[in-house]
Amino acid sequence: MKKAKLSYALKRNCPYCGENPLMETWFKLAEGCPKCGIKYAHDEAHYSGASQLVAFPVVSLLGLFEGALIWYFFKLDTLVVAMLSFLSMFFFLLLFWPYALAIWTWFEHFVRPVTAESEKPKQF
Repeated sequence: MKKAKLSYALKRNCPYCGENPLMETWFKLAEGCPKCGIKYAHDEAHYSGASQLVAFPVVSLLGLFEGALIWYFFKLDTLVVAMLSFLSMFFFLLLFWPYALAIWTWFEHFVRPVTAESEKPKQF
């Protein structure tokens, strides 16, 4: 099987073939790719990886940078700067969420690529 490509994932398409949508809705990952026959999420913890390892650091750094710029250039009260940063971080997270899921999906498939062996049902 081919390697997962980040360019396909950033377009929110299948990381392998790049043809079918990665997202079912703005906030929900599709089950899998009908062309490739792969499941996008390896496990149930897929959403927590996307939120804690991709979205949280990006949104936090953006908020800190924006807060520092507002405080430095506009000399506003610290509480006002914190509230403005929090609001912008919240809205940026809503816009960035599909891309965080796409990046995490690509990373999971890059590190643990789908093979014929990994698709077989596990016997316990």
